[in-house]
Amino acid sequence: MTGKNTINWGISVVLCSFIFACKQGPMQDFEESRRKMNKIENLSFSQTAYYPNPVGSVDTLQVSKDISRNPQSIIGYDFLIKGGSKDVLYEQGELKMVNHQKREVTIFPSDKSIEKDHNILNNRFIQYSPLTLMNLEDWYYSGDTSLNESNYAMYKRVDLDTVINENSVYTVFRIYLHSESKLPERFERNNYYKGELSQRVVYEYDQYRFGSFNSKSQYSIPPNFVSVPYGISTQDLVMLKKGEKAPDFEGFDLKNEWVETGDFADQQVLVMFSAINCSYCKLAMEFLTEENIQLSEGLNLISFYPEDTKDQVSRYMTNFNPSFSVIANAGRVGQAYGVKGFPTFF
Repeated sequence: MTGKNTINWGISVVLCSFIFACKQGPMQDFEESRRKMNKIENLSFSQTAYYPNPVGSVDTLQVSKDISRNPQSIIGYDFLIKGGSKDVLYEQGELKMVNHQKREVTIFPSDKSIEKDHNILNNRFIQYSPLTLMNLEDWYYSGDTSLNESNYAMYKRVDLDTVINENSVYTVFRIYLHSESKLPERFERNNYYKGELSQRVVYEYDQYRFGSFNSKSQYSIPPNFVSVPYGISTQDLVMLKKGEKAPDFEGFDLKNEWVETGDFADQQVLVMFSAINCSYCKLAMEFLTEENIQLSEGLNLISFYPEDTKDQVSRYMTNFNPSFSVIANAGRVGQAYGVKGFPTFF
């Protein structure tokens, strides 16, 4: 190899290395951002979604989101989503959906674990959370851009590329990392039909806060909200009305003692319907099992758990040690009384 060729070869290697480094730099930033997001123990941020609607305007949905790392969670972390008329709380395997308009809390009994996971994975603020998006594969750097006087590195991935009824359908994701913080601040989902843009959905993320705080522990369900099991149609239930004859009940309690209506002939009975995942049911049970609490003379208390198994209720009751009868697997009794939410007292 001549000296001239050696010089040319050396220059080519330097140029190739420089170009390669330029191309690799943004992807290294992306990987570092992904690692940073995956190492976070506690994170709070604001998430705003912009959805075009059929009338030509844009619907805006804004929530605040707090997360805490939990390796046992189906998505790797627990979360609290607050916004508008609905809040969603997922903590230690329990999912609760709080509807402020209906004053209801939807809870998920143990036999609804599939439905619970489905509601988590298909929540749009989970699907299009920066933590979910950053962990998708096949992202690639597509250039730099400026938005609102800030600079961003833009990354793309193809989510769908197919043909339906001889028409092309193409969906591409774009995520924008801020040039300084290296955090994702914008996401776009662009759908193309027959080569034309048919819909663009935009998510923006801001007000990132990192730390050891846990705002979920400070969240409390508003007073007078009832807990409703997922999948129960309260419209089909007719609540027992004052003056009506109470339906009969029977069953084995947690001590394997048979309990039935006839045991309380000519006596007063307070019937309580509860659920393990119901916060106010827990408060009621704590109150009723305090040492200094005594029921009126001649008043009998029976606690029914329509949505929970005997094994679950037995473990749960070790926290309270009630002196009154507790009956699990009481779905038929709950339906007979027309129970629409928990706790309910008759």
